[in-house]
Amino acid sequence: MTAIPWRRLLLSAVVIVGAILLIRRERVDALGAGLLAAVLLIISVSMLLRAAVKTGGFANGYTLVLGAFLLTYPLSAFVHLTGKDYISLGFYEIAALDRHTQSHHVYLSLALVFLAQLALWWGLAPSRFRALPSRHHVVRIRTRLFVLAGAVFTLAGIVGTYLLFSRSGQLVEDVATIDRARQLSEGTARYVFMSTWLSWGIIFLLTVFLVSRFSANHPRISLATLVAGSACMFLNLFWTGSRAENLLAVMPLFFVVNKIASRYFRPFALVIALGIVAIIVFETIARTTTMLNGGLDLLVQGGTTPSQFVSNQLAAIFDWQMGRYPTISLAFDMVNRYGHAFGSTLLQGLTMTVNAPATLLHIPLKVPEPEAMTALVGQFIYQDPSINGVVPGTLAEFYFNFGTLGVLGGFFVIGRIAKYCISMTHSALNMGSLLLSFYVITLLCLWAIPMTATLGVYLLATRGFPVLLFCAVEQTLSRFVSFAPHSPERALPA
Repeated sequence: MTAIPWRRLLLSAVVIVGAILLIRRERVDALGAGLLAAVLLIISVSMLLRAAVKTGGFANGYTLVLGAFLLTYPLSAFVHLTGKDYISLGFYEIAALDRHTQSHHVYLSLALVFLAQLALWWGLAPSRFRALPSRHHVVRIRTRLFVLAGAVFTLAGIVGTYLLFSRSGQLVEDVATIDRARQLSEGTARYVFMSTWLSWGIIFLLTVFLVSRFSANHPRISLATLVAGSACMFLNLFWTGSRAENLLAVMPLFFVVNKIASRYFRPFALVIALGIVAIIVFETIARTTTMLNGGLDLLVQGGTTPSQFVSNQLAAIFDWQMGRYPTISLAFDMVNRYGHAFGSTLLQGLTMTVNAPATLLHIPLKVPEPEAMTALVGQFIYQDPSINGVVPGTLAEFYFNFGTLGVLGGFFVIGRIAKYCISMTHSALNMGSLLLSFYVITLLCLWAIPMTATLGVYLLATRGFPVLLFCAVEQTLSRFVSFAPHSPERALPA
């Protein structure tokens, strides 16, 4: 196990954060807010480094969950509370508020981020990280089942993608257009999720390929196949315009490669990481340049200098366009107007899951759904009931529902779920169970922490349907078919 130079990494982080703070300076008229945000960011980096040291690396569930929180909230706070000269990144900007009545939101938001970080850390590792099991256990890979599932869901994904765009009569134009707010015709929900199943079909087929003798004997071809498969996932989801959609598709494959074909992981991770960064930069700038007070129109009209414009785009990239830190202040104001929701918006995500079969099959039999958090936020900001897709982040939603106790309890539960899934990755006997654990960890990192908690349940039931069905069939076969060395299965040491 390679020793991680955590002291150097921590010192580098301190130097970088300190230099940025000195150059950009504090942004709002709240004494020490930028400095507190810098301290919070360093604390989060320290937690991440500690997890990496205890687990032996950064490419594991512990560090990914902590890293997702760091990128979502502490980094967002640092970006928003430093840099006086750049214009608003978010739709609800703390710096634009009345400082006499709202400046205390800056400190309260920082305190909630810190408490949420502690709750997540406690739920993820209550005492100290346990050492990984020293003994090896056998992971079963049923090659025929994987090939069958890969063929079925690859075909379903291709058919779903074609049917999704062929109805409008402008197939090429629709596929080539990036629009995350795309209005789809009624009854196309099934085709949306069928199109995402192509990613699972590719993952199933690549899993079989990675354990084959051909892959072992031809490492360059194997690496090229992995990159090509990932590119197909990205291209299939390009039309959504969603960075999280792309990451949600490919991250389970990261886990698979690291688990069963570690010899390819570093070059594969490097190539895909560069591709992900390129997509994030492109989509973030494409969106930010069209936002009010953040676009090319200000540059053209002389409202900002080129250096300020470039600074804005860099800040937007590091803050995922609009950030989750300023929306905590939004939750404070929503509670003042509406009161606490006491779980109604969280229940909405669960009712969507209950209604998922009727939605996918276009059957008019559904239970009533409470109003979603994204709809409430859209109405609160724009006073327009038709705007229902503004995502405030899970921390804001937990606070809106149950206050500070909701933030503490919610992130503790997220940590517990992550901890259980991580333990499954070390003890599962079947590859399907590993894939399911990988997918749940991915949902926690990309949806439960930055987006909304219960929407992850809906995505697990709909977009994750292939892996759920695969696990059910695999578990059934495990009960009735004994594992033998000469059966059409492969056994790998975990």
